[in-house]
Amino acid sequence: MKFKMSMSGVSLLVIAGLMLNIFVLTPKILGASTKSQEVLNYIASLNAKTSNQVLSGQQTGDAAGGLSGYKQFVEGLYQKTGKWVAMIGIDYSYPDEVVPSTVSSLNQMAIKYWKAGGLITISAHMGNPWGGDVRNQTNIGNYNDLLTPGNAAYNAWMSDLSKIADGLTELRDKGVVVLWRPLHEMNGGWFW
Repeated sequence: MKFKMSMSGVSLLVIAGLMLNIFVLTPKILGASTKSQEVLNYIASLNAKTSNQVLSGQQTGDAAGGLSGYKQFVEGLYQKTGKWVAMIGIDYSYPDEVVPSTVSSLNQMAIKYWKAGGLITISAHMGNPWGGDVRNQTNIGNYNDLLTPGNAAYNAWMSDLSKIADGLTELRDKGVVVLWRPLHEMNGGWFW
């Protein structure tokens, strides 16, 4: 195809949009597992479907509340409609620290849902590493502290990241593909 310099801005936007669509429909993550790539391809293919279907999901709740939220929202919806949501969302941490026993319980729920054909998304409302919970905006130190060993904020931050990594590793080892959404609400005016 040859393009003339006199093309209108609208034409260029249409061409750019078509090119973007091509890239969106053929995603590739270097080093991704086969299953991860299959999930990504499936999600990317939804745009091209003409069947007017929607991929829906349900956040089960924050941390320990995720188990009761699963029963209430996900199982409750199934009992009323006979249909399962395509994706469940769980949160490893809220409002302050990551608790390994909570992560383990949530992982068991995620593994079961994945094996039944569902998709899994995980977020973490990580607590303020300078002290307090996710909503503590008054006690914020220098963000370089999070990357500098030898201070309390670094130790708290790395401890939570380690617990999250342990949870995600367990899921990976069980073959569960996770759509990971760390700090997904960090732009909220209430987030540290």
